[in-house]
Amino acid sequence: MLPQDDEDALMKRHRYALQEIEREIRKINREVIHRDIPKIERKHVVELAKVVAEHRARYLTAGMRLSSATIGTPEEQELIRLLPGLRREFETARDVFAALERAIEQAYVDVDLR
Repeated sequence: MLPQDDEDALMKRHRYALQEIEREIRKINREVIHRDIPKIERKHVVELAKVVAEHRARYLTAGMRLSSATIGTPEEQELIRLLPGLRREFETARDVFAALERAIEQAYVDVDLR
């Protein structure tokens, strides 16, 4: 076991190393993402949020239809078949929006939210 001073120094070096790695990762992400998406405007964020809302609505609407369908009917079976795809579409759109939020938070893209 290390003496407390040595352990504290080791932890400090590790934290510093992690901070340096995080800076490098942020720089890499900014370079790569900024190359393809140089600027994000408010309208882009709002349009993507609308896409997520549309997919959420489609998924929930099908779920509500399922709640009133009789078990074993063709309608119920069709909804059971459709719901996993609608869920994947919604989750994909939602995850893209979360990735955009992270890119904005981490300054991977330039933002004009006027």
